[in-house]
Amino acid sequence: MRTNYPISEGNILSKILLKRYPDRFPEDFMFILTKEEMTNLRCQIASSNWGGTRYPTMAFTEHGVALIYSMIKI
Repeated sequence: MRTNYPISEGNILSKILLKRYPDRFPEDFMFILTKEEMTNLRCQIASSNWGGTRYPTMAFTEHGVALIYSMIKI
């Protein structure tokens, strides 16, 4: 069972962290959502699909989210 926390790759935070530290994100900490998963997610959060997606939507596992939060300096 995978718990996913979606984040658009166009999102500034994920874009910066993924480009700046690609070696810190193991492949099993993130994955690209399928079209079916995106449709289900879009229905759950009532988001519009007007204009389509320009970037593949990445989803992070619980460990991936913990890694992102540990990298954020507040």
